[in-house]
Amino acid sequence: MLPVVKVAAIARVGTRCLAAAVVGLVSHAALYRSLWPNDNVHGYLGWYTLVVAVLSLGAIAGLGVLLAVALRARRLGRPFQALGFAHPERTYGLHVADLAVSGLVWIYLQETLEHNIASRELVFVAFGPEQVLALLFGLTGAALVLALLLRAGARVVRAVLRRTDAVVGVSTPLWTPHPAERRGLRPLAARFALRAPPLLSTA
Repeated sequence: MLPVVKVAAIARVGTRCLAAAVVGLVSHAALYRSLWPNDNVHGYLGWYTLVVAVLSLGAIAGLGVLLAVALRARRLGRPFQALGFAHPERTYGLHVADLAVSGLVWIYLQETLEHNIASRELVFVAFGPEQVLALLFGLTGAALVLALLLRAGARVVRAVLRRTDAVVGVSTPLWTPHPAERRGLRPLAARFALRAPPLLSTA
């Protein structure tokens, strides 16, 4: 089994990629003024949009499962913070900017791949002024809405966990993925303490 820390890291990377795909898909629709442009280049968008939608719903369901696991662990007296719920939040502006940049990288790679496949040669995509404005509108709008939803969901999760901690009386985590500090053994426990003085003779 993978360590909990690695599972949490993989989940964070997957969530980041999925968020970039969602922002990129919305920006693509703003760029072409349609979710499914009627041409030979974008025929894949039928299954692509479905995959992104299914993965998004799966991420929401997965968050519910992780929350249920965290609640169960706290009721058993073994709370953990490996799911990242207790990490400090970034500012809203930084979160929006991060999503917008991720979406921009995603859609640029997507557009480059589209044109390379259509022309069967290496092509670097260049956007016109109107396309740039459409992209900025789509990226900004999608990033604003998605960041708001993600932050609201994170706050709900933390509120539920704090309420559970108050009910079960948990104050500090009893288990974390970080190894505990090693303490030196006491001399008596290691069996090399000083010997007691010999008994005095009573003769």
